[in-house]
Amino acid sequence: MRYRSRRDLMVLSTNAAFLRAHEYKMVALTHAMAFPTQPVSSLVAGPRVALGGVLILAAALTYLAWLTL
Repeated sequence: MRYRSRRDLMVLSTNAAFLRAHEYKMVALTHAMAFPTQPVSSLVAGPRVALGGVLILAAALTYLAWLTL
């Protein structure tokens, strides 16, 4: 939840009705399942990184083939 200001957050958190419901909120959080909306990391960071990885892999395989000749 996003609040307009810190003052609004303080007004809400010191409200007696909020304090009574806070206990239920904490119990519900232990059963909540949260999923990220944006990936934290991805397998391919972008086209430049993918192309660089392919080039490095090709160079490494070429070098290994050259060593076995």
